Amino acid sequence: MTKRLEFIASLINNEDSVIDIGTDHGYLLILLNKKGIKCMGTDIHQKALSSALNNLKEYHLEKKIPLVLTDGLNNIKIDDYNTLVIAGMGYNTIKHILNKSYNIKKIIVQSNNDYDKLRLLFNNLEYKIDKEYIIEDKKHLYHIISYLKGREVLAKEEILFGKYNKEYQKYYQQDLEKLKEILKSIPDNHQKTILEIKEKINILEKYIGAVQ
Repeated sequence: MTKRLEFIASLINNEDSVIDIGTDHGYLLILLNKKGIKCMGTDIHQKALSSALNNLKEYHLEKKIPLVLTDGLNNIKIDDYNTLVIAGMGYNTIKHILNKSYNIKKIIVQSNNDYDKLRLLFNNLEYKIDKEYIIEDKKHLYHIISYLKGREVLAKEEILFGKYNKEYQKYYQQDLEKLKEILKSIPDNHQKTILEIKEKINILEKYIGAVQ
């Protein structure tokens, strides 16, 4: 089991019942079952579901945890579940999955890109950020956000970089250095892009300076 999946499993409580969308090898389902949590897995790829089924069989869970071949939540009776996990996908795929309003209490998301677009999407879907995490697993950084149903107003800097957390100074610094390198490569005639990058740099410098 990876640190990433173990961390996601730690965000699931006993009162949660989970649909793991894009379950892949089914490892998260096995972790959740160990915690006594009701869960099911879906995937759009038959090969992935076959792998998940084989892994469930190793733990004699093939009759306890449903697996469904489907695109996102299509043809899934979601009324029996109150929590979604969508992990290891890009922003566009996540947006496709959440193509309509669902009566889901909690959604845990780990996107591979476009975190600002993701925050704005969930804000428009009327989900508020419960907590946002950055973890390292095998030298990769993963942004994981736990959302709860509800409205909130996010400031521009919160959409761009998440709610300020002093524990993530190292990662703010890394993002800042990347933006500074990008700024150097932008031609002078691209003033709009230059101003956008400079604004992001200014925000991160304030985040970093908040603990000084």
